[in-house]
Amino acid sequence: QRFLEFTEAAGLRYAGSAVAGENLWLPSPAGAARPVYLAPRAQLDGSLVAPDARAEDRRAPMLIVGIQGMSDFYPRLIAANLTCQGQPARAALVPLDLLTPRRDSNPVHLAALLDDPAPRARLAARLRQLILPGERVGLPAILGLRAHAAALADLRRQIDAPVFEIPTLPPSVPGMRLYAALHRRLQAVGVRVELNMAVIGFHAEGGRVACIETEGSARPLRHYARGFIIATGGLLGGGIDSDHSGRTWETVLNLPLSCPPERSQWFRPRFLDPEGHPIFRHGVPVNRNMQPVNEAGEPVYANVWAVGSLLAYADPVRERSLQGLAIGTAVAAAEAAIEACGAGTPASRRPEGRDEDE
Repeated sequence: QRFLEFTEAAGLRYAGSAVAGENLWLPSPAGAARPVYLAPRAQLDGSLVAPDARAEDRRAPMLIVGIQGMSDFYPRLIAANLTCQGQPARAALVPLDLLTPRRDSNPVHLAALLDDPAPRARLAARLRQLILPGERVGLPAILGLRAHAAALADLRRQIDAPVFEIPTLPPSVPGMRLYAALHRRLQAVGVRVELNMAVIGFHAEGGRVACIETEGSARPLRHYARGFIIATGGLLGGGIDSDHSGRTWETVLNLPLSCPPERSQWFRPRFLDPEGHPIFRHGVPVNRNMQPVNEAGEPVYANVWAVGSLLAYADPVRERSLQGLAIGTAVAAAEAAIEACGAGTPASRRPEGRDEDE
């Protein structure tokens, strides 16, 4: 509910299924039916029914429209896969020079272009020529970058038909919109965001992490804080690394990991094994407060929490729970950190005479 309230205030309206507790089913970039608990409103008109639903419950036909020269969006593939699943769909392409004189383009560039009413009007005029009565129009997620709500509403008005976005492969425009909204909110409440600063070390004392170190121009820069939430991702995100010998390690604080003891046990013989591969359930074990724990189940550090795909025992890609796991564990860790640290708890003490960060 807090996420919905935040996105509504930020002008990025999200919604879920009309049936409480159930997932939406929306087209993936390949045309598969993907389960989603919350999605941007711009994607909702592309709603499918569950893959095992009766044929008579299928929804209105779709026109999937791509942009010639735009990489990584294939309307014919999407339409063909939707049709195979019982969702009527057909594909069409519009020329890139309708929007820009460039010979090729990516979703971010096209989304920025469609913030402008002029290219939006040209796109709408072409879509009116393509749409058949009763069709919904599926486009790549390019309907505006900074003026998304206005761009979506304007296009729907001009073509007088339901319009929905289909997420593309990275760079993801819906993700960039959400990132920008979160960044603005953090700045508004006084949070400083530092980008491209890799952690190269840390200092701990008395069962607590005192500071982490990042690279500086002359010497490492120390960052002191009351608490640290580690959200660096698992093997696929860089939060866990490995070498040829089969050794694995957590890359920031060298936290304990749960891992198959032998490298030969990392993968199953079948590449697409329905049970997944054990290595992707490898991660940092935590307690109910999201604190990393050792083999005895005791917190490694009193002021450290771990979240997201860094955690052990989950396989979020196979489970299709990547975003849900990230959001749910982040909220739990943040609440635990606030309770443990509190506004009145002093930050770890810095050595006098040093200008390190806090």
